[in-house]
Amino acid sequence: MLHFQLINARYYSYMFDQELFYTQATEFLERLFEEVKTSALTLNPHWSIDHICYRTESLAQYKEGKRSALQFSDMIHESKVNGRDIAIFKLHTPLLFWDCTIDILELPAPKQGSSYAAGFEHIEMVCDEDLSVLKSSWQNHNPELSTKELNPELKVAFPSGSIKFHNMSLVSLIHLETNRPVFQAIENLKIINDLKSYSPQIVGTFPLALETPQSDVDIVVSHTNLEELKHTLIKYYSHLPQFHCHSGCILDSDSLTCGFTYKNIPFEIFAQTKNVFLQNGYRHFHLEERLLKIGGPSFYERVHALRQSGLKTEPAFAQTLGLSGDPYQALLGLYFLDEKTLRKLIPETA
Repeated sequence: MLHFQLINARYYSYMFDQELFYTQATEFLERLFEEVKTSALTLNPHWSIDHICYRTESLAQYKEGKRSALQFSDMIHESKVNGRDIAIFKLHTPLLFWDCTIDILELPAPKQGSSYAAGFEHIEMVCDEDLSVLKSSWQNHNPELSTKELNPELKVAFPSGSIKFHNMSLVSLIHLETNRPVFQAIENLKIINDLKSYSPQIVGTFPLALETPQSDVDIVVSHTNLEELKHTLIKYYSHLPQFHCHSGCILDSDSLTCGFTYKNIPFEIFAQTKNVFLQNGYRHFHLEERLLKIGGPSFYERVHALRQSGLKTEPAFAQTLGLSGDPYQALLGLYFLDEKTLRKLIPETA
């Protein structure tokens, strides 16, 4: 029997084999979502459960948890966050809950000086709304909005656990962080902080791990006055190589495109007056994240092969899905579908 054993500091023993892991995770999710049902929170059907978190009480538990989790998952990342290690695992068999695929387990070591009971503690969801707007809408639940610069989170607590909301998946964030030249360019340039007033979202191929040598770091922003934004971009980035900035009309929307290179990493900033989460660039990215998760490794490999052959991202997804017509519009037509419906569109050979 696969074995997941956690020994806590109070001499209690927790036996956790693969079957028990899925059983207890499902029970945790059922309790949590029963509490959500009675709340004022509305979770849109196209929002996905990104991952589930299991807390450990001690460093010994954390180390044993890592060894044991490898019996039914692969560790894809481990890093220090606020002084403590966090390990990320991809489950060999995704957990299905309410037709949602959960394939990522987060296992944090305890923070020094903090006490946590061992067990499932929270889930995280990817949503396509401004977190500050959600915070205002959910004030009755005393939500907490983090000050993280990249991929901030909104936490809503319930008796059984918490739900944290992000605009980018954990896997996409890991792809960015592990691409050291790109991530260091983003950090050193301080571009997310410089553009924070314009709701910046990193989209495109780098967080999807579908980049080619021609890819740039795509950032979508929003501002009511594009001419004013243009002056800001000129102020910040006109000294950089290959700088260009031009206005135009795309799909009947006033738009602004700005590009430059920083330490050999090309950047492109795309702005419209409409909300970032209503822009095609973010919606394509958000949908593609979901499709890669649902489709699994074989679907990714097919899309990746088409990208390597020279196809742009949206046409590569559309071709893999067998969509006809304009690939950009065809993908947007899938945007609000729930996961159960999207799963039916994934070719069996993918």
